[in-house]
Amino acid sequence: MSDMRLRGPCESEHAQAPLISALVIAYNNSDFIFDTLQSVLTQDYPNIELIVSDDHSTKGFPVDEIIDYINKHRGENIQRVLINENEENMGTVRHVEKLRGMSRGEYELLIAADDVWKDSRVFSDFMDFVSAHEDEHVEWVVSQLEMCDERMHFDRLFVNENTIDLLKRGDMEGLREHIASVAILPSVGCMYKKSFFDKIGSLNAYKHRGGGVSHGNRRSGSEKSEVYYKYRRDFMRIFENEIEPHRTFFSEEAYNRARHLYNYNKDICDNILSMHEISKNECDLSEGTTRSILGSGNTKRKIIAAIYRKKNAVIRLTLKQEILASFVRGSCLLLFTLLFKKYSAASPILLYALCLLGILECCVCLIKLLTNIAIKIYRIYLRR
Repeated sequence: MSDMRLRGPCESEHAQAPLISALVIAYNNSDFIFDTLQSVLTQDYPNIELIVSDDHSTKGFPVDEIIDYINKHRGENIQRVLINENEENMGTVRHVEKLRGMSRGEYELLIAADDVWKDSRVFSDFMDFVSAHEDEHVEWVVSQLEMCDERMHFDRLFVNENTIDLLKRGDMEGLREHIASVAILPSVGCMYKKSFFDKIGSLNAYKHRGGGVSHGNRRSGSEKSEVYYKYRRDFMRIFENEIEPHRTFFSEEAYNRARHLYNYNKDICDNILSMHEISKNECDLSEGTTRSILGSGNTKRKIIAAIYRKKNAVIRLTLKQEILASFVRGSCLLLFTLLFKKYSAASPILLYALCLLGILECCVCLIKLLTNIAIKIYRIYLRR
């Protein structure tokens, strides 16, 4: 842990406001960390503690640059700054618990080093909400989350209208049906009061940028295999430990959705293992499961793996502008064929070639369109 070269605590006239601990956690995702820090340092809330921590990244952690950046942009509202580097990789849960022990804030806000807070009012808005509901002793505040691509272009909102409606109506049964197969509330973009964790105990057991560890988009080789495998295995364990043993609590439809998601994650894990041969001990699998996964090589799983590896390319291929471009190319080729045939003495071979290319491009356009529709239907199904 290092704060030797950081400026000392600032004494703000507003320091009597409850202290908020802004926790920034990093693991091989420091490419965007200065965007993250900027979104914290520009907050207008008057009493903030900033803790930046790296979980023993294999790709390095720019401590000197981070210290210089904070010193340069730090305002009087940043009362305390700590920079921490773990000597070994602890994993997200233990990492956060460690930082919680280091923090002094009455409230805490957690953010990954490749995400950002939307604007400078976020911390103040959280505390305004707490003040407005003082009689209710609020200890956990959940915000909306914008899901974005790696360039921070907006994709969708995390909490959908159906979930918001269920929450407003207090429909616990409806929420339980949804939570069987999908996360309905974001883990990031939330503010917790420290007393909240005194009640629930240890956890050991925002605009959000796609491409992090959980998405696997910016990982390659064995690192992607192991980290992303464990991430998907966690989804499987949720089903195995929380859904399957309590099947009677869920409707048949909700259980089937959860089972479908479980099989989807299992296919991904199976193919990661078969492609990269992760050892039994590294993956923490039972002997029977390991034999089953390593021995799987059926066509279905190979197709799923191939599509998944190229998922970003598939999504780009089915964008509206790509569909339109294919349609225009195909139409132009067919139009040129008709014009050449009517007004020129072009070779029949050339006419046939142009006609064939036009038909193929139109077929490609149709495939892109159908794929686009299928992706949208699949996303709607997952969010139900």
